[in-house]
Amino acid sequence: MPPDAGKLDFRGIWAWDALDVLILSSGPGDLSRLYQTSDGCSSWRLVLTNPDPAGFWDGLIFIDRQHGLIMAIQHTA
Repeated sequence: MPPDAGKLDFRGIWAWDALDVLILSSGPGDLSRLYQTSDGCSSWRLVLTNPDPAGFWDGLIFIDRQHGLIMAIQHTA
């Protein structure tokens, strides 16, 4: 588990192998985050945080190690 992420809602995981993994948390605004590990989950790095306060990341998919998509929705009033 990434540090200070115990209350996040993790909904997506993408593992290339036993060492290289990406995980996606979902939530409004900056609660949507993408974390990466390259040492089998011993340590985590925050890669990206949703900059849109009305946005909500809901999933991820990768075509290869260089190309991927984060699926998102935006709430409007």
